[in-house]
Amino acid sequence: MLHRYVVQCVLPINLFNEKIFIFIWFWFAMLCILTVTSALKWVWNLAFWPAQVKIAYFVTQIYLIFKKKDKIINLPTASVKN
Repeated sequence: MLHRYVVQCVLPINLFNEKIFIFIWFWFAMLCILTVTSALKWVWNLAFWPAQVKIAYFVTQIYLIFKKKDKIINLPTASVKN
């Protein structure tokens, strides 16, 4: 039986896709490991008193920095009279 059509080989495309999916798989595995490590670090820090004090101090300092920025931004508009 003689076939009158030509079938293109898709093997090179599959090899290229395989390389991309292997890279994506390792990228997601690395992100998963980093996420779990970060979550465990937060749980560890929140479980012990000195870390809780450090976190509270850090959050307070950030609040004060933003509060000062708000005052600096609001000062010129508060001093302008219509």
